[in-house]
Amino acid sequence: TTEEKPEAEDKAKEDEGVGADGAGEPKEDAVQAKDADGEDEDGEEDAGQAKPLRNQFNFSERASQTANHGTTSREVQTDPASRLTFSHNVTQWGIYDAYVAHLEKRSAQGVKSKKEDKTKTKKKTKKAIGFDDRGEEDRSPWSAAAKVVSLNDAKKLERMVNQNTFDEILHDFKYWDDPTDDVKAEGSVLPLWKFSGEHVKKKTVTGLAWSPAYSDQFVASYGSYDFLNQKGGGIGVYTLKNPSAPEFEFSTDTGAMCVDVCADEPSLLAVGFYDGSVAVYQLQYGTDFAKPLYASSADTGKHTDPVWQIKWQQTEEGGQRSFLSVSSDGMVFVWSLVRNELQRAELTKLTAVEKHAEDAVFALNSGTCFAFKDSDHLFLVGTEEGLIRKCSKAYSSKYISTFEAHTAAVYAVQWSPFHDTAFVSCGGDWLVKIWDHTYDKPCLVFDLGDPVADVTWSPYSSTVFAAVTHNTIFVFDLAQSKYEPICKQVLVKKNKLTHIAFNPKFPAVIVGDDRGNAQCLKLSPNLRKILKEKKPPAPEVQMQALAKILELMKDTPPVVEQPPPAAE
Repeated sequence: TTEEKPEAEDKAKEDEGVGADGAGEPKEDAVQAKDADGEDEDGEEDAGQAKPLRNQFNFSERASQTANHGTTSREVQTDPASRLTFSHNVTQWGIYDAYVAHLEKRSAQGVKSKKEDKTKTKKKTKKAIGFDDRGEEDRSPWSAAAKVVSLNDAKKLERMVNQNTFDEILHDFKYWDDPTDDVKAEGSVLPLWKFSGEHVKKKTVTGLAWSPAYSDQFVASYGSYDFLNQKGGGIGVYTLKNPSAPEFEFSTDTGAMCVDVCADEPSLLAVGFYDGSVAVYQLQYGTDFAKPLYASSADTGKHTDPVWQIKWQQTEEGGQRSFLSVSSDGMVFVWSLVRNELQRAELTKLTAVEKHAEDAVFALNSGTCFAFKDSDHLFLVGTEEGLIRKCSKAYSSKYISTFEAHTAAVYAVQWSPFHDTAFVSCGGDWLVKIWDHTYDKPCLVFDLGDPVADVTWSPYSSTVFAAVTHNTIFVFDLAQSKYEPICKQVLVKKNKLTHIAFNPKFPAVIVGDDRGNAQCLKLSPNLRKILKEKKPPAPEVQMQALAKILELMKDTPPVVEQPPPAAE
């Protein structure tokens, strides 16, 4: 062993020499060494500079080859999967029936939950979504939803969502006041919501009536004034709390030309139609409200021409409910609700006497509108000939008097809610007139420049009334000006306005047009000064204010939008 050690050391030294200078040196090291030798020959580097050792470790590479495992291929042949072509129309109730069938199949196979708590939870879930043991008619998503959320709760949620959606408009309805009213005498109106429905699009609003029990609810009738284009009508009941959709809506076979709400029973609606028939609807949830509760027909008796206006009468104690109607056939009827029947009685006949030489021809005037008072036997009837007949319920065979009111058809006539003898009328001759029925001439005349579609008194002031023409709304206050409107504002461009109605509580009006829209407008402070007072004037004070103006104007000739000279 002592002799073998020097030999091993000599062999290791030889291996290091071979690794530094021989085949064990990398290629790059050999090239660098060759370059270094060339530089030494040229004298560029010092002869005594030492060469760096590139491989300072004893490294050797060894490889070995092992035997490879053999590979095998295996294949298996099976039968092809069966295929079936299937087609079916998928509907909501089909999916529901499939789920029910699946649940019944699982219950038949005896698949049960391992834990009793889970079983109870599943049973409660099934009952909540409508998977019960009732008949197939009751198994529907709507009946199941009605169990979880009642209809009243759903309506409340819908109203809350809409109040958030129309938050800015709702704030305008409650708090908006035109700041310019402080520096001017005129007022303005602010458009708020538009109400319409799916069944009444592009139909004309033929009537508007606020509910006497709910100040936020109103009814609109829909039809057509184009007598060559009658395509049915409809009824829509809307509320200011939910402007996105009507509370009730249904279509009618013929155009609905007028509507009124019963004061004693707000769920009853009286509707007059284009074919001369009338009907009474009862709007209640859970009933077929589209089917009339009472209806007239050719067998039971009806008008022979379109019914232009309808009005409920005040029901006496122990009496039967009744309403009145006027038509182009010259008849004014009283309709009574008797059990399951609608009985008709003639109130008056609009007879016109035309004398030619020795013969007398009796004809009928075409009625277009009327005005009744609950506390008085007098009533007014407007005609297509421009006349206003003053009649009495006590004796219907004769007229008390006749006013030659307009040169065209009379479109609206209304008693003043504060004054016993004053009324207002409008017609197709562009004029609005204020009358005292004890005086045969108009007290005030206003020319609006277009046919006046409707006119109405305000419920809060005896001197304020409003009218609409084709595209403009006019608001007058006789206490401020007897000649000029305090508000004249264009509302639409292409549509035509047809009707207007004041809200009985809020400072707002509803205006209908010929495209099926009913628009709510907020009145500025100058148009509702009486409402801003803490203590509204008594009815006697309101009546005296209007009576003073009428007495003053009786002795002077009517003036049409021409103010008197400054000296007067």
